[in-house]
Amino acid sequence: MPGMRGVSTIELAAIVSELQSVAGFYLEKFYETGDGEFRIKIKNREKYLNIKSGIGKSLNITKYIEKTDQPTNFATAVRKRIEGAVIESVGQYNNDRIAIFRLRKGGNILNLIFELFGKGNLVLTDENMLIDIAYIYHEFKDRSVMHGKEYRAPENTPITIANIDALGDFWASMPKEYLRGRRSAVSVLSMTVNIGALYVENMLNELGIDPKSDYSALTIARIKEIEGLAVKLLNYIKDPKPRIYEDNGYVDYAICDIIKYSSLKKAEFESISEMLDESDYATTNIFEEHENRELIELSGSIEKQKKILEEALPGISDAKEAGEKLMHNMNLVNEIIFKARGNKHISAKELQEEFPDITIKDIDLKNKTITLEL
Repeated sequence: MPGMRGVSTIELAAIVSELQSVAGFYLEKFYETGDGEFRIKIKNREKYLNIKSGIGKSLNITKYIEKTDQPTNFATAVRKRIEGAVIESVGQYNNDRIAIFRLRKGGNILNLIFELFGKGNLVLTDENMLIDIAYIYHEFKDRSVMHGKEYRAPENTPITIANIDALGDFWASMPKEYLRGRRSAVSVLSMTVNIGALYVENMLNELGIDPKSDYSALTIARIKEIEGLAVKLLNYIKDPKPRIYEDNGYVDYAICDIIKYSSLKKAEFESISEMLDESDYATTNIFEEHENRELIELSGSIEKQKKILEEALPGISDAKEAGEKLMHNMNLVNEIIFKARGNKHISAKELQEEFPDITIKDIDLKNKTITLEL
């Protein structure tokens, strides 16, 4: 069974669009659930949600809640900084595979950044994008992910989802450095257009162009056709059609029809999060090994309540019987109370003689109580 691949740029754009619904939620808890895997528990007045991320892989609302051990040093540091913050917005940074949560805590603005490319990273910055902490610290040729440094995204491709309608013009005078030793149409286009290789390949297939053919055979007219399909593809950011493809097991996921998977069985979903959740479940056994913590806690609470009820049942039965006897003898009890109030020096023996049909065990004139046996 193949492992779950990382999200593409256009898929992340659709995820970010979907995550607009969490604006206004408060961050209640941050967890590090595995190597490069994190979960954030968020809430508003109506409900709780959990957002998980495998850096370099995915980001989505999840229904699967795994067990967590003691918080790591990194998780503790992040909790200290972001718990109680409100999510002001969720965005895609630099039109790339980077999601950024803008948070407000008190009078401060924080940016929680998920890098979903390569090995990935999780970075927390201040309002001015100065790095406070990072899961992985790096020194690159073109950027530095270090404390106190300004966060910068890697250099993007020349054509992104923001200027995809410029593909034809760029291709007409494309500098040779963008070839980077590649020759096939799908590899050169994927290095030029940042939407995701799966969708580049799909556009070529839709036009009847062999993805493995030499890029030099792509005329400007054909590139313009690809550009037109790419512009239409952007519609799936706001209106995705999430599905998982299967062939005797999990194969892949997508946000639209994929021609090369047309003969495979597909399962369709209401949201990107559901699709990614089920893809992750299908490609790992983490949730088979780790039961749902909230379900465990609820089950334990139910068992505790059952035990309390079982222990209380005999007492409840006795109390019910006593209550029924009291109601049956209420008139007589009221007469005894009235008699005792009228004679503040009366003894239990004197009351007993006057009311032989009920057992009077004691009378405490000081505390104004009468003990009866019903």
